[in-house]
Amino acid sequence: MGRPKGANPPLSAAEKQRLYRARRDADPERRQKYLEKECEKYKKDLESGRKKLINDLSQREKGRRRRTWRENYHSIKDRKEALQHLVTPPHSPQLSPEQAVHPQPSTSRQHNQGQRRNRKTRKKLNSQIQELKVLLKKETKKTQRYKKRLQRFKKKHARGELTYRDVSCLCTTTQNLNCGCFNAKHFKFSNQQATPMAPTETEVHWQSLEVVGKWCALKYDGDLYPGVITDTSETHVEVRCMQKIGVNRFFWPTREDILWYLFEDIVCIIPPPRPVTGRHMEIEKEVWAKLGMAF
Repeated sequence: MGRPKGANPPLSAAEKQRLYRARRDADPERRQKYLEKECEKYKKDLESGRKKLINDLSQREKGRRRRTWRENYHSIKDRKEALQHLVTPPHSPQLSPEQAVHPQPSTSRQHNQGQRRNRKTRKKLNSQIQELKVLLKKETKKTQRYKKRLQRFKKKHARGELTYRDVSCLCTTTQNLNCGCFNAKHFKFSNQQATPMAPTETEVHWQSLEVVGKWCALKYDGDLYPGVITDTSETHVEVRCMQKIGVNRFFWPTREDILWYLFEDIVCIIPPPRPVTGRHMEIEKEVWAKLGMAF
């Protein structure tokens, strides 16, 4: 759940620490306890050896520490001189302990920059969303317009109906294909179905039981395979198929490969393949060449 709109922004770690020190220093008792605690800590550090007096240091460490003291002294002095020449507003009234316990939250520079960046990004995204909405509205109108045109075109040009005229007109150039210029006439085709042709002598009735036990060539995954028809139905043929090992080289797999195939996948009836080795077989070369030309 996000932060409610209008609520105060979250404080950073530095701001929380600053507020804590302000509340602590505003209370004299807490301030005195803090100083005593720091003094005891400093004495313990001296006893444990974590901190040393300058007399206990070597000459090199003494020079380093004195140099640090001089740098800190000059930096503090320069800062005081710079503050004396500044024109500052009058001092704010001293906070009471009650006011210091609940101070007003302040915002940092990084927070303000982030807010400005977020507002700028949000404004840019809103602008892009509005542009996309306008484009979507235009495309939706265009799609509806073309749908209406397609519906009117289908309604005017029904299946099985032909419009013709003795003299051509120029309406076709404007895509008006159903105009009434020059006494246009309409003709409707009858729904009579053509009688099927009698099967030829070479046509195979795959649904007949006569094909059971015969060899056939079938196409599967772009290749030709020989097999023996084991059963048939009204739309499919069950074939015990061989596996391919090379060009016109086939063998029986250890696990029988029996599947149902559509009539469209069966190419033709072929003579039984002849053995080449103790396991491999091949289709007769003349039949294989004809199958390659037909396939």
